[in-house]
Amino acid sequence: MVTKDFRVLLPLIALSVLLIYGCGNDPAMPGEIGRWMASQLPRAQLLELRAGYSPFWENPDGFNVALSDFAAKH
Repeated sequence: MVTKDFRVLLPLIALSVLLIYGCGNDPAMPGEIGRWMASQLPRAQLLELRAGYSPFWENPDGFNVALSDFAAKH
């Protein structure tokens, strides 16, 4: 059971954040959530990969390239 709402803290996170979402129609984690989180995190980068719920599994090449590029920049 969730007892605290930490969403108000997202704008305070000063670190670079990479959000990777599958652009498939996933009812468990819809893309709107990722887009909202990216809008709240000051240094967020959102990437929507051609995948569903598990981009790292369904599109490992795209995921690995995105993660490597992000790590090299930050």
